[in-house]
Amino acid sequence: MGPYDEPYDDFGLEEREDLRADCRIGADGSPLFNGSRPCDVKLEGADKLLKGVPGGLDGVYAVVSCENGRPLYKRQGSAAGQERVLWYSAQYRDWDLSNGTAPREDDILLFGGGGGQEVRPQYVLNDWSLATDLMKDFKGVEEYKKIDLTLVCADGSKVEIPAEQRFGKVPLLSDDEFDAQYRRVYQRTRAHGDASAEINLGLVTLFVMIGLGTVFGLPYLVARNRRRRNGKPAASSNPINNILELSRKRGHTQ
Repeated sequence: MGPYDEPYDDFGLEEREDLRADCRIGADGSPLFNGSRPCDVKLEGADKLLKGVPGGLDGVYAVVSCENGRPLYKRQGSAAGQERVLWYSAQYRDWDLSNGTAPREDDILLFGGGGGQEVRPQYVLNDWSLATDLMKDFKGVEEYKKIDLTLVCADGSKVEIPAEQRFGKVPLLSDDEFDAQYRRVYQRTRAHGDASAEINLGLVTLFVMIGLGTVFGLPYLVARNRRRRNGKPAASSNPINNILELSRKRGHTQ
């Protein structure tokens, strides 16, 4: 087995991770992965924001099993009653941190990810949100608030984020590069004598923007509508919220 998350296998052939089922349980009960074994991760930055949370959230989380086709991490060295697990939610397409030794839908303390289907939690870029009822000096009305959090390989290994998982997180092109690319496409179309180039290019641009808005807007709306599930969730007056919550419940009770 090569280095953590090495993009090449032992034979030097490039392999592309299967985003749908990266992790599965082997015959001996241990987790197996499509690529090399993911690293244990170190989480820092949450404890300084907490009030009255015995054990906190910071620490080293080791890979112990699988959940929804992704690694399941358990915090090491936790005292009894202060265990924490980090796992992947198939419904919200994000990484959730909850109390206990197994994933719990009714007690999400922290979540990260914007619907980008990040295969590893360290691929989440600047998109972690903490339950506000755990935070000190918080006076807002939000149930989760974005925070600055550091989550890296515990052994110091560097993991490069795959390009397809950077999409939507950081710009793929600078403003100047995008403008130059736009002009090249426009000029090439005009050079072929297409009298409707301006109309066609405008329609293409419109459809692209609509598509991007759908891809990135829907996960954002779902994340915004998350509810602190500490016990039985309160019914929402918004029917869309109720449908989302019901869908999430069904997805984990089948």
